Amino acid sequence: MSRNFPHRGGGIVIYSNKQESFILTAQHILGATDMVFVDTHDKRYPVGKVLWRHSDPKIDLAIVSAPIYLPAVSLASCGQAMKGEPVFAVGHPGGDLWSSTKGIVKGFFNSILSEDKDITPANAAGRSSKIYADTYTLGGSSGGGLFAEQGPLVGIISQKVTLFNTPIGALAEPIFNHLEEINKVLPEAIHCTGH
Repeated sequence: MSRNFPHRGGGIVIYSNKQESFILTAQHILGATDMVFVDTHDKRYPVGKVLWRHSDPKIDLAIVSAPIYLPAVSLASCGQAMKGEPVFAVGHPGGDLWSSTKGIVKGFFNSILSEDKDITPANAAGRSSKIYADTYTLGGSSGGGLFAEQGPLVGIISQKVTLFNTPIGALAEPIFNHLEEINKVLPEAIHCTGH
């Protein structure tokens, strides 16, 4: 999402009108900045502004507005992730290429650990609320989407999970758990009923 900034990542357009697009992303990739470059598929780089950050810093969600029309994902039936469910992680690792990897929801973990310590299955035990999926992700995938196999957005990727310094999965913020906050910012954007 941000270009020539120390942090890079992805985002998912959740609502657009003719003049503006609203992108749901992971707030940690924004750093302290209020302005970001938004890379588009056709190499335009509009300057976006941070519209909202979740008030709880442990919840890694933010919304960026960009003065450009970009197609939004369909959220008519976004839902909750279920353990054992197939999912796809769509990210922007390294800021250069889009990737999509398939995995399975393995469980749910509670709070993000410090940025200098990777999440591993051993140190994440006993946590609940973030989605843990065994999708292969790399640095720069944060802010990308975690989609159920049927298509609905179920989460925003916030951190990779490693084992012996090898990526083995991702943690994602569950969209369903934060609809009330998101809808206060963009009431027309998300109407979820589960799946």
